[in-house]
Amino acid sequence: MQKKLQKIEKVLNNFFVERSDEIHGLTLGLISGSNILYLGSPGVGKSLLVNKWASLIDKSSYFSWLLTAYSTPEELAGPYSLKGLESDRFIRNTEGKLPEADIAFIDETWKGNSGVLNFLLTILNERIFYNDGKPTEIPLLTLVGASNELPEHGDGLEAMLDRFTLKFMVKPIKESSNFSKMMSQPSLKEEPIITLEEIREIRKEVEKVELSDTVITVIANLKE
Repeated sequence: MQKKLQKIEKVLNNFFVERSDEIHGLTLGLISGSNILYLGSPGVGKSLLVNKWASLIDKSSYFSWLLTAYSTPEELAGPYSLKGLESDRFIRNTEGKLPEADIAFIDETWKGNSGVLNFLLTILNERIFYNDGKPTEIPLLTLVGASNELPEHGDGLEAMLDRFTLKFMVKPIKESSNFSKMMSQPSLKEEPIITLEEIREIRKEVEKVELSDTVITVIANLKE
């Protein structure tokens, strides 16, 4: 299974140039359950990278959405069930929406209003979705956010930003030879490489990893 993850990275690195760190970050987020944030100017291929990566995971449910200042929780979680409302119950129809996704991509993350971003907090951290007031665990493995900028200091979005453990600056292609390579690339038409079942098995093994005192000291120093 490790070789399959490595094959996914190889396939993506052959298609995307100067994106090895961002691609490896997707692997790390997937097996650790961490969320990923891509920061970069428009046109650097943030959404394309995530879309192609998700297509290599067999039978995964993928949800992608672009946030705006006018986005509502219904766009992410689905509308309320009419039958439920007749019984004074606020049950959302989540089919095809974020609560049923294994992998999610939220573009223009900071463009969402406070209602949408507050809705995302428990999904990002606890993997919990409240439906009719009841907490429900969701299958989300990792969520990738993308933005052209960080939130402004004082916007009250520190908690949201903290949910994205892995952050990457996605820069424009520097080397002219790599740009030429990208322009001449055929479309990526690779078959799925790894299954959801295999990913879940890998995650069980990840949970068994114990950190040494040395590693814990390094992490503590980094935190400081």
